[in-house]
Amino acid sequence: MLIAKTVVDAVSDLDKADVLDACAAPGGKTSAIKHYDTDNKINCYSLELHKHRVELMEKDFARLNIDAKCYRHDSSKTYSLRRLIACWWMLHALDWAHYLSSLI
Repeated sequence: MLIAKTVVDAVSDLDKADVLDACAAPGGKTSAIKHYDTDNKINCYSLELHKHRVELMEKDFARLNIDAKCYRHDSSKTYSLRRLIACWWMLHALDWAHYLSSLI
């Protein structure tokens, strides 16, 4: 719970934040982060290697009414994780570019 509270405190001044939880099962960190995120400013993305654990997290999040996305991914492979993070930031850059172009 301390880690989750620290994450929420760290991003409390931001309008929005994204948290990537690699090796997320059983979902306690994500649940705690969303519990402290009363303004719903944090988007949580949970990664887990095993399909059955992803399904359990999805059930628990639905039961607890937690808005978090779960994905099956092997975060132990450094190259794979680097590639995932690079794709993550590329998508955010494209979103930002789209937002800026809409202002013009």
